[in-house]
Amino acid sequence: MKKYIFLFGMVALMSSCNGDIYDNIKEFVDSETVYPAGYDQTKVSLLSGYDRVEIYLMGDNREDNPYLAKAIKTVVKWGDGPNDTVSFTPARSWVNVTGLTVAQVYHFQVYTEDEFGNISTPVTISGKPFTEADKGTLIVTNIMASANASRAVITPTTAPESYTITGSICNFNIGGTVRSDTFTGSRILLENLLAGETYTVHTTFGLLPVGALDTIPVTYDVEVRTMSTTEWNDYFDQSQWFPLADTFMTSTQPFIIKAADFDLGGEGKGFHRGRTDGGVLTYRPTGGDENRYYGIEASASSAGLVGIGWVTVGDWYAYTVEVKDPGVYKLEYNRSASNDISQATLLLDALDVCGIIPIVRSTANWQWYDPNISIRFSAGKHKLRWTQLGSGYNYGGLRFTYQGPL
Repeated sequence: MKKYIFLFGMVALMSSCNGDIYDNIKEFVDSETVYPAGYDQTKVSLLSGYDRVEIYLMGDNREDNPYLAKAIKTVVKWGDGPNDTVSFTPARSWVNVTGLTVAQVYHFQVYTEDEFGNISTPVTISGKPFTEADKGTLIVTNIMASANASRAVITPTTAPESYTITGSICNFNIGGTVRSDTFTGSRILLENLLAGETYTVHTTFGLLPVGALDTIPVTYDVEVRTMSTTEWNDYFDQSQWFPLADTFMTSTQPFIIKAADFDLGGEGKGFHRGRTDGGVLTYRPTGGDENRYYGIEASASSAGLVGIGWVTVGDWYAYTVEVKDPGVYKLEYNRSASNDISQATLLLDALDVCGIIPIVRSTANWQWYDPNISIRFSAGKHKLRWTQLGSGYNYGGLRFTYQGPL
């Protein structure tokens, strides 16, 4: 009986409470601050743009509205001035901070904020945007121009350790009319020019610095002079086909030029060679050619090439070819064993269409190498000129393989 009286008293006491027995606990809960979710410092990265930076806060996650509990916006701060803070609503995983025109390193703090103004623990990152003041450091050190009677090529020197060239815009006056052209990549090809004229080509290259987001425009004036009709005819006719050479380029099989099959015409016309010693192979008796002077070697690759040994800087060899199937052809070169790294150029109808061609280091004997260069050939006769920019290796020949139509 006493047990039931006790339980009844406890129920009555509880029912007499004025609403909530947890009032004192609730008072503490109401005053507790729950901060919004923030970012992981290990996942923060930065890329520089022109007068701006992009900050990536959640690694590869680039959502505009990721789930960040209680966070309603992202705040970026880099100083104490009124213009040194920017907010992004809703909170996001990456931000684009613009208006950074001072050439300095900026130190950024990034955090989220909730509706009550509570902030997450900031993450930090530093970076320097590219600005107008930095443009002076982006210099194209050498711009080469080559031309025949109707076409010209402008080739800027690339600097992959500093920047890549993404494209260009150029304009020039031709016959009283201003012509404008836009190009992708680094090379500019101007067609339908007038023979024997000098053009000032106003050119703007888009340079993309290493690790940057935006291209930086740099402008140069390049002078281009086309050959007169007489000069072009003299250039093309000063050397002629070597009788043993393959002359017709088609799409059905690779077109191979043996190094020793350079044009007839003699020193300064069909070839130029800096030294007079070499091989003794009787291969070029026609036209008074002396093999020892040309350095022709009896060594042959598996492709049946007849090579030229002991090349020196500035040696060049001309080849006349006729294209039966116009199109885009892949260039390869053949060389024999050497530990030297070298370079070469290839002119097509007096135009530098390839730029600098790397001659790779090798210990192999008479092998084909692919410098990843494609050349556009129109139908008809063309004059090629292969020039050595280094020495210390043996030159075997060239190979052109059809890749597709123009």
